[in-house]
Amino acid sequence: MRIVHLSAEFFPVSTVGGLAEVVSGLANGFAEEENVEVIIPKYSFIELKEARKSCFDDIEVFKIKIKKVDLTLIDSLKVDYFKRKKIYGYKDDEDRFIYFSNISLQYLLNKGEEIDILHLHDWHTSLSAALYKDIFKKKGLKIKKIVLTIHNVKYQGECSYKKLNKIKIEGKKYIFKKKFFLRKVNLLACGVFYSDKIVAVSPTYSKEILTKKQGYGLQNAFLENRNKLTGILNGIDISKWDPMNDPFIRYHFSNHDDIKKIFDNKRLNKQLLQKKLKMKINNKPLISFVGRLVPQKGPALVIEALKQTFKCNGQFIILGSSTIKSIQRRFKRLKRRFKLNKDVSINFLYDEELSHLIYAASDFMVIPSLFEPCGLVQMISFRYGTIPIAREIGGLKDTVFDEKNGFTFKKFSKRELRKVIKKSINFWEDHHKLDKMIKNMINENHSWDQVKVKYFDLYKNLLF
Repeated sequence: MRIVHLSAEFFPVSTVGGLAEVVSGLANGFAEEENVEVIIPKYSFIELKEARKSCFDDIEVFKIKIKKVDLTLIDSLKVDYFKRKKIYGYKDDEDRFIYFSNISLQYLLNKGEEIDILHLHDWHTSLSAALYKDIFKKKGLKIKKIVLTIHNVKYQGECSYKKLNKIKIEGKKYIFKKKFFLRKVNLLACGVFYSDKIVAVSPTYSKEILTKKQGYGLQNAFLENRNKLTGILNGIDISKWDPMNDPFIRYHFSNHDDIKKIFDNKRLNKQLLQKKLKMKINNKPLISFVGRLVPQKGPALVIEALKQTFKCNGQFIILGSSTIKSIQRRFKRLKRRFKLNKDVSINFLYDEELSHLIYAASDFMVIPSLFEPCGLVQMISFRYGTIPIAREIGGLKDTVFDEKNGFTFKKFSKRELRKVIKKSINFWEDHHKLDKMIKNMINENHSWDQVKVKYFDLYKNLLF
């Protein structure tokens, strides 16, 4: 089977959030047995020392091998769409990814190989489904089926139809105004209407996006196409997130160890973390938050979790920052407020080593999301015996079950969060119950091998 992924990100060469790791995990999962190629933009910050380079029609193509995946990077000799310091955050982002969607298909047409599955990811590449069926299929490009995975429906790539005119197609055709009340071109909607299968990144999220609250204006489009909509949970790279062989932690453990060794080594890692962050060295319950401080992740509830943990005589660590100035300012004020408190540590600069140590040392990981399509934090926490405290939403609802492998709360409210923090810390003091929960968690399998089976069945059912 020949599978081609089009994505804005790919780990480890271009990554902002979970998208890069998901595309990498999925591609590498199939590359053992199938012919897999991933196509991304050639951003200027990507250094390619051993890449093979070629050109066609003012387009540069770079090819490298990462593990067993053929990675193709595409850039333009005419425009500077990808000669930027960041992947996103520019006024012409829609222009950039419209262009990328178009030249990716042009590259595949020139290559001349039949494709079994073209797999698109989020709004950045969704237009490719429409471009193929309306234009490139007639030119001779052969693609059997197109799959669109939606990682976050809030980001849709809305823009003027005139932006599509720049690549010499009739932009007004893709507004979908009459039936779905869309006033602009919606690039994600192009993928919804033109793809053969739509995958949301968790079963619960696939139901949530059918509603007005979580559909963000596309709920009617999803309802119209619900027969081709499904939900598949993402996975994590268990070789990267492996407490037995993690190079960033000193005291290792695994699900095969007895519970005493797991607790002892987590406690030793906690002491190292406390020392590293200049916190009090003790065995108070340690609750942490690791992630972006953006509205989706519930920053107001993160602050409430910190306050409640402090009231319950626990310790709290934050590792995360925000691109939203008002939120960043709020957390900077919080850091100043707790500057002299040795039970609180707030860290803005992302540090890979520190993130691993936080997972290995913490007793709890708070995930108070407003919405969460899938979530990887809870899966990583399971691996490290760190109990998730999560809101029952999206992929969190599909993976974290109250008093079985974590603690959950339903409403997005400070009151609900305070109650579950108290409950979690009281539970932490009951060693018999705690032992059982840790053993349940640490034996869970959220590897890409599990995800691959579901995607393989999806591909197979589409093709045969």
